[in-house]
Amino acid sequence: MIPKLNEQRKPHTLEIIGEINKVLGENKDKLKKKQVYELLIKKGVLEIDTYKAFSRYFDAGVKDGLIDLSRIDNTKKRKELQDPFTKEQLMKFFDVIDDPDTAMECLISFYLALRINETASLKWNEIDMENLQVGIEHGKGRIDNQKVPFPRELMPIIQMWREYCGDSKHFFPSRIESRDKREYISILRDFKRALMK
Repeated sequence: MIPKLNEQRKPHTLEIIGEINKVLGENKDKLKKKQVYELLIKKGVLEIDTYKAFSRYFDAGVKDGLIDLSRIDNTKKRKELQDPFTKEQLMKFFDVIDDPDTAMECLISFYLALRINETASLKWNEIDMENLQVGIEHGKGRIDNQKVPFPRELMPIIQMWREYCGDSKHFFPSRIESRDKREYISILRDFKRALMK
């Protein structure tokens, strides 16, 4: 039995890499890294709860070219998407909203599939009315200026919202000081209040 990492030395690293290659060679199908680990435990090569140590050996073997990555299944399981709101649910939701700010926050968030922080950070100069798209400054995955399309039907609503907001540079100006953006927590509270009705 191979001891845990803190007791390991270089010969043990090579021994474990050799065992990893044996497991990969014994299986005709590609294996996930976790499956290799579990098979090494079954064979008695590793102890339970040594995944971090195994992972270091595995990564060292890959880095040194001692493990054939073509035998490893690196595909990631796709997350199941939750069912979107039905038309009836959305109509019911918007029917109970009696505040234009909350209605617009929800409309923009839902139509553009924005996270609350992206909704709060939206600026007027990021709205491209000609190309019907919005540039998200700090989108998911730290992608700057990600372009999100919006339907033509939203244009008149956005134009009316522009008049409502006045000269603020923020799409959702603060309710206290129009020069500032609306805070994330403020929009979150608006959403929660609307959902509680």
